[in-house]
Amino acid sequence: MESNQNTEKASKVKTSYPKWKKKEQRIRHEQAKKRTALLTNRHHLTLPLQQTTLALEETLEKPQNYWQHDQAHWNNLNKTALSQHDYRLGQLKILVVNVQSLLPKISELEAIASTLSHDIIAVNETWLDLNGNHLPAKVSIKGYVLHNVDKPSHSNRGGGSLIYAKEKLQSQIKTKRVTEKSEILHLNIQPHPGQTIKIVLVYRDPTCTAIEDDEFYDFLDNILSTPHDTLIMGDFNLPHINWTTRQSQAPDSKLIDLMNTNSLQQHVNEPTRGNNILDLVMTTTDLSINGLEVTDKIGDHQMIDFSLEVQAPNTRTQHKQVLDYKRANFELMKEELGSYNYEVLMNNKNTEECYTILKNKIATATDHHIPRKRIRPNNNPPWFSQEIKRLINARQHSYRKLKRYQTEPHRQEHIHACRAVKRTIKSTKRNKEITVAAQAENNPKSFYKYVNDRRLKRDTIRPLIDSEGSTQTNNKSKAKILNTYFTSVFTHEDLTEIPQPHVLNTQEILSDGVFTVEEVEEQVSILNPYKSTGPDGLGPRIFKETAEVISEPLTNIFNRSLETGIVEAHKCHSYFQKGEQKNP
Repeated sequence: MESNQNTEKASKVKTSYPKWKKKEQRIRHEQAKKRTALLTNRHHLTLPLQQTTLALEETLEKPQNYWQHDQAHWNNLNKTALSQHDYRLGQLKILVVNVQSLLPKISELEAIASTLSHDIIAVNETWLDLNGNHLPAKVSIKGYVLHNVDKPSHSNRGGGSLIYAKEKLQSQIKTKRVTEKSEILHLNIQPHPGQTIKIVLVYRDPTCTAIEDDEFYDFLDNILSTPHDTLIMGDFNLPHINWTTRQSQAPDSKLIDLMNTNSLQQHVNEPTRGNNILDLVMTTTDLSINGLEVTDKIGDHQMIDFSLEVQAPNTRTQHKQVLDYKRANFELMKEELGSYNYEVLMNNKNTEECYTILKNKIATATDHHIPRKRIRPNNNPPWFSQEIKRLINARQHSYRKLKRYQTEPHRQEHIHACRAVKRTIKSTKRNKEITVAAQAENNPKSFYKYVNDRRLKRDTIRPLIDSEGSTQTNNKSKAKILNTYFTSVFTHEDLTEIPQPHVLNTQEILSDGVFTVEEVEEQVSILNPYKSTGPDGLGPRIFKETAEVISEPLTNIFNRSLETGIVEAHKCHSYFQKGEQKNP
């Protein structure tokens, strides 16, 4: 009897799914519904995409065990739907911070941005006056575009808001509103060429009067009246709203009326300062927010960390490839370059052809003996380290444990974690600056690199309008427009009456100059190997390492250039300095 009961129990165990498996199936099913809804709700759907959407809906109607046995089919179907239309579902990581004076905390905010890789950082109470007493470069973060509204008064405390947006989002300021009691900063971002999202950062002083509140909410209502999905976030200072029932008394009820009128949804359900929910995140119905978390603080408010679901380009990041000189074999490279008979190769050739021959030989030897490595764009501060990243993650973990257990040992653990982050950032940054200053004389490049990282990013050349009224966006067309404009301002001289030059009486005559191999090798050997490459793509490090074998053909080229008066052609580059960018 016992053996029969055991076999029955075993058969039941085999046929029943574990709880985690059922949860996984349910999550997959919900994610599939969200993806299908997103694809069907977009206005620019094409016919092939609609057909793919129907296929997704047919897939959703299959039984639950279909996801277990035919997961590969779903993956292939999903890849097909997204790859055909050059976009995919992506996430924008957003952080909302109330810093209560940004200048002393900018290093910590930089470290958080480098560790958690946020796309947008919204900051309230910066206490900055970037148009007067403070330099924007002091609060800039590498890889981000800074948009700000200054504090309304010239006092040392209170006010000021700004948004850091990743450069790839193509953010632009649309409207600003600054009064003594409130601030509104409205941006438009483009995560994808076919999608525009309004980002609105607000700050409302708790002492606002009824008239000031009416003007404040009317301005927000005007922003919401224009098309495009909208995200509103910031410090509203409205502690008396019950967000479970969405009820409140005046003046807090004005926000509830605005939300009901414009179908806004508020996502923050935890206190952000003390026991009050003062910092809010609101979206229109078409936007979806995931993983919202009230996290640790660097000011007097808790930070809000969340992800916004958007369309993202379905393209792979192309990493830049550079020569890895540490793994180069220059001895074999010199042997290869020294094996050629340059007199025969350059016989009866002009200066341009001779240089092309030498350049191709060096490029071939470079490909054979110097490997390449891919480098990813590094927007971290120069003083940022993996130890700082580890400590910031540890601080986040200790805060989560403190929220969960609320005990004194966990509170002390979190305090120690916060102090460790601040202490390490301060000491690491100081040591880096001491090192850069000590090496400034021998290695000025590292000094200027450190200084330039603090500078604001200059605007690139924006689309230009040609003579026919067409907008040109590619670099070649923009270069032609600028070249035409520059040549149009040249002075046209009268060549029919050329004045005779004044003849100088001198008995010294310049003899014919001839370069020697020793002179060329000496000059090539003292090249700075840390300088950048030229238009030919060959760096000075290559010429310096192979000076003894390439000096002879270089000497031949220089002497031919001196005899014929012809210099090897180089590419010319145009740079925009000032003026009207759209129409030079």
